Amino acid sequence: MARAPISAPESRAAGDFAPLRSSFVRHLRAENKSPSTVVTYTKAIDQLAAFLASSGMPTAVSAVTREHVEAFLISRQVQGFRPATVAQRIRSLQQFFRWLRDEGEIRESPMHNMRARRRPRPRSR
Repeated sequence: MARAPISAPESRAAGDFAPLRSSFVRHLRAENKSPSTVVTYTKAIDQLAAFLASSGMPTAVSAVTREHVEAFLISRQVQGFRPATVAQRIRSLQQFFRWLRDEGEIRESPMHNMRARRRPRPRSR
């Protein structure tokens, strides 16, 4: 017996990253964001989703908390990512979770009040 396909609203209701990521990419393209911006944002989303899954953490966007995101960011630091790259991941994920909130997928962003650490400016000599 063949299973009936899951309709788009039902699959989105599950809060999985993949369908929401696709919708977010469509939104970014509709806003005429540069291709490099789209790649940068989706790289952060994909890395977070992979980290959550491999760490046994919740993979539904509605269940992701600040602690999960912080654990992801720490993992990037431990893996040797530059501070600028970690800050970029923060900004990318802020945009994604803000969009999820605006779309009604989540009530509050786990990124609320998180800030990318400012890099010290090189001193001029």
